[in-house]
Amino acid sequence: MQSYSSEVKRSHLVTDWLPMILATAPHQCDDQVSIFRKELVQGLGPRASIYMPGSRSRRVRDHIAQIPPDGSWELMGETKVEREEADAKRTARREASKEMRLEVARRKKLLGLKVTPNSIPETFTPGREELVEFMGRALVQKIVRSSRWPTIFSMWRRRKDYYPFFTQFAEDVVFQEVHFMTNQDSSIDINAQADLEILAHLLRADAIVSNETGFLKKAFEAIWKPRGKLLLTSDEFARHLQRMA
Repeated sequence: MQSYSSEVKRSHLVTDWLPMILATAPHQCDDQVSIFRKELVQGLGPRASIYMPGSRSRRVRDHIAQIPPDGSWELMGETKVEREEADAKRTARREASKEMRLEVARRKKLLGLKVTPNSIPETFTPGREELVEFMGRALVQKIVRSSRWPTIFSMWRRRKDYYPFFTQFAEDVVFQEVHFMTNQDSSIDINAQADLEILAHLLRADAIVSNETGFLKKAFEAIWKPRGKLLLTSDEFARHLQRMA
């Protein structure tokens, strides 16, 4: 929607990118909260489908195929309030990260510790597991929204590997906050959480294609590169496809 609202990007989006998605992606991934609920609430764990149900997927594809190229997409008006709320939440998260960064800098100065720029290993600090569980508890409460949440949290805490997408998200949120706190010269990316949501799909994929050079790339190098995953630019991916032809 951000691209559609831009006159500069809209034509490329409607005439190139979305048609490519429709032609090459027979299934669309579900939103993350739906995946979490399948894993946790339905108890499906690693058997949870990451894709939209077929009927909803078909409706989405039909809707995408009918998006007008002239900027008159009615959904832009219908979702204005929701998009403004999402923007406000991203801004609030960024401001919170700024405050935590300042607090970490103050504490390091008081303790006489050196602030190491772009120190990716520093993001995996002692106590990381406790931070992940603390974050997981808060996320379970938010996602489950019933009296069952303590039971579900306990199940997740005992078998984190059984709930791969939820566990990855909890670890990613901790990575995001600790990264911004400890890397004082790194810009705080307002889209960091969205980048991490995209990267989480490397649980089921081998590579991701992106020209991002900021937070997404740093998160990939810290979390996914050690697992043997690939990050390709669009040019690198195009060359790879040509070699496969």
